[in-house]
Amino acid sequence: MPVIVSNCTSKKRDTKTALVMDANLVGLTLSDTVTQWQAAVAGCTAVRTALDLYTGRSIAEVRRVAQHLNASLHFVSAGMGVVQAEAKIPAYDLTPVQASGGLALALAQHQATPAQWWHLLSRGGLSRLIRTRADEQVLVALPATYLKMLAVDLAEIRPEDAVRVRIFTSPAGMVEIPVTLQPTVMPYDERLESVTGFAGTKADFPQRALRHFVEELNGAGKSLQASRVLVTNSLALYTTRQTPQRKRLDDNQLKALIRQRWDGCQGRSTQLLRALRDEELVACEQKRFAQLWREIGKEVSSTTNIGDPE
Repeated sequence: MPVIVSNCTSKKRDTKTALVMDANLVGLTLSDTVTQWQAAVAGCTAVRTALDLYTGRSIAEVRRVAQHLNASLHFVSAGMGVVQAEAKIPAYDLTPVQASGGLALALAQHQATPAQWWHLLSRGGLSRLIRTRADEQVLVALPATYLKMLAVDLAEIRPEDAVRVRIFTSPAGMVEIPVTLQPTVMPYDERLESVTGFAGTKADFPQRALRHFVEELNGAGKSLQASRVLVTNSLALYTTRQTPQRKRLDDNQLKALIRQRWDGCQGRSTQLLRALRDEELVACEQKRFAQLWREIGKEVSSTTNIGDPE
């Protein structure tokens, strides 16, 4: 049975009751903090499985691949270590991705790195998993931030085990992988965005690449050389999709543009956002747009309710 390893997500269910890294859990040393965090985790009630707790497209992608291959699915988590998808774990909020927050503050206080945190938390969790599943291919889909956190762990993967590993990541993630493991990285790049059905965000690039490899190329179980050739030949049929250069506006400028396009889009948020991005070539994050769209909507509603003078 193949093994799939992916990263957890910052999007989780039960966020209101999630365990967080607060000041009470930060010890005198990094080792103390890890120990106190693990004790806090052990004291929490585990209600959901890891697969049910995590949400988002990357999770949907690896779930689909695991079902397709009847594979064993595991997640790399800064809070839990390497956890099996079916294992029940408590709700928690601890990620190496955010520049601020619980883990970032704890690491700053200890002048430590995410890699040092992972080393103490998991004790080589990924390399140990690969070593113990000696007869199985291991498909690893991780972004750059997680690969950086696993630097020491990755370096501990033995050459005889590395031949069974296939790593899926972005070009930025490849930089974080030890030289000894570079040949195990499948040569995916931005051309994947041009493949119908496989475009997405940077956050889910590794998982989309994994699904393409498994579903489109039938690459699972192939030799390392054959796997690399499959990917190389497949992407050779595509070119890198050009990303338009979008201008940045402040809130007042953006609101003025939303007002200008409001009637033409009948006030519909989806059409307005597409018009701003694709026609006006404006950079606008969805959460920011939603807030401004609601503000303009209130303005329009209040004006409409006044009525025409008699």
